[in-house]
Amino acid sequence: MTIRKIVRVLFIIFGLVEIFVYFRSGFESYPDLFMGGMFIFMSATNFCTQCPLISAVTRMFRRQKHKKIVTEKI
Repeated sequence: MTIRKIVRVLFIIFGLVEIFVYFRSGFESYPDLFMGGMFIFMSATNFCTQCPLISAVTRMFRRQKHKKIVTEKI
């Protein structure tokens, strides 16, 4: 499994746990419901490819040679 699939599965599990906590609290803890729904939604929408921060970090680590930006004064 790739890291992306592992993260998606973990988000689904964590979201289901949060929704289970909402049910166990007698339908009173709305933050648990929203948190669980958020994690399940993020895993269902393939968030790893849509997040610009994750894309930038993975692109940075994939590069063999890092570009050096010249900061000399003109």
